[in-house]
Amino acid sequence: MIDRQTKHPEGYETAVHMSLVEPILVVGLPRSVAFAYWTIAAALIIGMHQLWILPIAIIGHAALTRLTKFDPYFMEVVRTAIKNTKDKNP
Repeated sequence: MIDRQTKHPEGYETAVHMSLVEPILVVGLPRSVAFAYWTIAAALIIGMHQLWILPIAIIGHAALTRLTKFDPYFMEVVRTAIKNTKDKNP
């Protein structure tokens, strides 16, 4: 059996920049999740004048960052699962 990861035909090898492989993160979260999360938090804090939401938002951000460090594609899996819920119902 040929080890496909180490044996390449000559001329079929190329360097891939890590930015093409890793997800784009903003403050430890995927970009779309970070913008949506903090936009909602800012709307609640500023619009409703409820400053007690800020510590809760920071704790939630820390939890989401920890999940993202554990699995960088966690949010994409959640988004796909939410989008395809009708496929799972019998």
